[in-house]
Amino acid sequence: MTTQIMDIGTTAEASVGEAALTMAVGITVQRISSLPRADRKELLKLVKELDRTDDAEDVAAIRTAMREILDQAPAGVRVMDQPGGRRP
Repeated sequence: MTTQIMDIGTTAEASVGEAALTMAVGITVQRISSLPRADRKELLKLVKELDRTDDAEDVAAIRTAMREILDQAPAGVRVMDQPGGRRP
């Protein structure tokens, strides 16, 4: 068995890459956590489908669908003033 060693550049470049990956994972986890349950299930289904295909068009379509799910703005509720300054 042979071991391959990849040259990832200088330590500074590796540190920047590791920091970027850490941020990406953190943001992704936060986005997934804020999704409604149905969207999380759909995202999981897409991840599993990604593992089953090697077709470039399928991979691109799956990535697009995943991005659309993750790009959703978090839903929220805001109290609106009613005419006359009344609130519900």
